[in-house]
Amino acid sequence: MVADPDERSFHISRRFQLAAAFKRRKFMRKGKARQKRIEITRNKGTTTAIQKSFRNDFRTWSVVYHPTSKTNYTPSLYNKSVTNEAFSSTLHLWAKFCPLIITILKKTLSKVATSALFKGAKTWQCSGMITLHHLNKSRSHRILWLLEELGVTYDVKHYARDATTNLAPPELTALHPLGKSPMIEMDGRLITESGAIVEMLCTTHAPHMIPKAGTDAYVQHLELMHFAEGSAMTPILLNLYVGRLGDAGAPLHPRIQEQLDAHYGYMNDMLRNGGHYVLDDLSAVDIMLSFPAEIALMQGRGDDFPRLKAFVERIHARPAYQKALERGAA
Repeated sequence: MVADPDERSFHISRRFQLAAAFKRRKFMRKGKARQKRIEITRNKGTTTAIQKSFRNDFRTWSVVYHPTSKTNYTPSLYNKSVTNEAFSSTLHLWAKFCPLIITILKKTLSKVATSALFKGAKTWQCSGMITLHHLNKSRSHRILWLLEELGVTYDVKHYARDATTNLAPPELTALHPLGKSPMIEMDGRLITESGAIVEMLCTTHAPHMIPKAGTDAYVQHLELMHFAEGSAMTPILLNLYVGRLGDAGAPLHPRIQEQLDAHYGYMNDMLRNGGHYVLDDLSAVDIMLSFPAEIALMQGRGDDFPRLKAFVERIHARPAYQKALERGAA
């Protein structure tokens, strides 16, 4: 009995379809595909198009699927049309859950990258000598103190203020256009700004002095690190400069005093029960806020802010702080 030509054509097409599906799964399963590209275009949730292409040394597979028009499914193999309802369903599920999968992958990779970054920071050490460019009677002292707390080997180059003007010497300007201290050299790199120096030294040599990224404590760490040189120092410097104007600066003093009270009160209240900022032990923020806290006591505000006074007394009693005083006066 002779088979109907249309029936034979149907069976041949079906066999070709099954063989193509088998080969497609085989190449995907063995991981021989060298390039995979997924492009998703979404227009207000009405049309989603997915294009997937798998290329290897032998052939190229290409599929385009539009979920809004389920009949518009045009896979191709060697430019020959093939129909595969199972693969069409798979693509439909992928289009539905792709945004969720991508979101999960982004969060996971972000956590892994952050963990790797801080893990590397704990193990990396400065390979060369650390040199501190230290100016007397300046905020550079807290960097000296931090270096002593870290127990690292370092060198100090001393600079003295002008006895008449109280300004920094021109030798510092030769190192950096701003001519300010502190400055440190690490591995041939000159680093300026107290906050950056403290962050760099703690990240390199004492990561335990910085809270873990992604926590509330880390956010508070960032806030107070910037507060120490930003908000806190503004009324302190205004009080210093306006005080030299004599009677001409008198109208500004009430406002400056109000800001000093607010900032010292904030520093007083932010101290933890253990006497430190952010952490239960010495932290990078303690180093940064030590200077404005000392200024508060120099202005005779210790009785107004007893917790701040106790904080300064504790840090002054630390052996590393005493060593820093000796090293800075040498």
